[in-house]
Amino acid sequence: MSWWHGGSRIAGDLLLPPSRTGVCRSSDARLLRVDCVFITPTRDLALTYACSARVPWLFEVEPIGDVWQDEDSILAPGESMACAAARIVRRFKPSNDEVRRRRAVLDRIDRMLASAEQVAYADDDGNPERGG
Repeated sequence: MSWWHGGSRIAGDLLLPPSRTGVCRSSDARLLRVDCVFITPTRDLALTYACSARVPWLFEVEPIGDVWQDEDSILAPGESMACAAARIVRRFKPSNDEVRRRRAVLDRIDRMLASAEQVAYADDDGNPERGG
């Protein structure tokens, strides 16, 4: 089985969690645990995450330690996994066409999440609740 991680270019051969590096590479840090590295057996999912970076890279990786399911995954429940760290096996630079298609997917997801957030703050009749 191959494992994948997507994000910004990384120097070296190890992926470490933000709690160890002090660097959060996620486009939305509110959704990110900082004590693990996110991986997936699905290349397309890793590519989608990679395209949230300004300059995306796709990595084939080997997990270091146990692998567990990411219970907080919004984009791909059941396909997003986590581990303590991962070793980079190979690096891939996505094509411009792949990046363009994946960023369109991410834009749709952002709109969907923004819409869901608005609904979460509505009263029983669908009207926005006012603070007070």
